[in-house]
Amino acid sequence: MAEMPNWEAFMIPTLRVLSDGVTRHWREFQPLVADEVKLTDAQKREMLPSGHQLKYKNRIGWGVSFLTNVGALTRPSRGHYQITDAGRTLIKLFPNGAKEKDITRLGQ
Repeated sequence: MAEMPNWEAFMIPTLRVLSDGVTRHWREFQPLVADEVKLTDAQKREMLPSGHQLKYKNRIGWGVSFLTNVGALTRPSRGHYQITDAGRTLIKLFPNGAKEKDITRLGQ
């Protein structure tokens, strides 16, 4: 089985999924992001060691949290996310993916 991408590798695909401007609940866009990243069926079933959450959903969650904190996503209501102009800019700046340090460096 291929190795599960780290949380940073889910950031740009998450922004791409939300780039149509539609406000989506996290439960709705997480499977779309998994498809965007081309996760295998086995990867989609992989659980965290605790057994309480799918690993890919956890990693997308970390990415979404970071993207929200830097203003690339907004949360208009609980569990619902929408891309911002800053998020669209990140897609253009980092079309092949970004690391946390790349994005935080932009704000300095």
